[in-house]
Amino acid sequence: MDNSGRCKVKDEFSCGLGDADGGRVNWDGCSAFEFSCTCCGECCRGRIDIRLNIEDLWLMARFMGLRDTADLSHKGLIREEPIEGGGLRYCVQFKQGWFKCCPFLENRLEDCGTLRGLCRLHPHSKPLVCLLAPMGREWDEHTGESRWFFQEPISGCPGVKSGAENYDPNAVIAELSGRLDRESHYYGVLAELQRMNAPDEVFREFHRMETRRSVDAHLEDWEIRLGIRTSG
Repeated sequence: MDNSGRCKVKDEFSCGLGDADGGRVNWDGCSAFEFSCTCCGECCRGRIDIRLNIEDLWLMARFMGLRDTADLSHKGLIREEPIEGGGLRYCVQFKQGWFKCCPFLENRLEDCGTLRGLCRLHPHSKPLVCLLAPMGREWDEHTGESRWFFQEPISGCPGVKSGAENYDPNAVIAELSGRLDRESHYYGVLAELQRMNAPDEVFREFHRMETRRSVDAHLEDWEIRLGIRTSG
């Protein structure tokens, strides 16, 4: 709470892999980066937080043949994560034990002896944060604008070191424009729930939806419910 007794709202929500405090380069809006994924799978192992938006949950649940996004929790595929400023959202629940990894990681040994880390969700059901990597963004809830940055998915990422291809952020952003727009609406609902000082159960309710519904309809219902937009 601030001095006025109102709940402090997080000013921005971040979408990006890697260490939030290291290796980040702000993007100028036009430059390309040297990056080519080598499918090493290292960013799918260890202690990476893969934060999910509502569409990520919906796509994942549909991929698994589930009726509701809440079933992902029941199957141990996602976990709750507190949000700075109050409330909660969801991350992928990595497998535990001696080999900690994303439950959708599929290791494949090539004939040449190279071990490749492939994603079972790629490309149509893959979380947005993974599709964007090595780019990330911070969304400002006051302006609705995004600030973009380049960041190694992991320290020493071989895809960055190889520099085999130019990674054009503008092309990636254009390709994913629909999902990015829905994520902005998702962040807007999170920000409003924080402003209302909503209890965690309301955040859980927001993240629950049946897979037979569309994400656009779900977000619209919540925006009308919270007064972010009017019906009709």
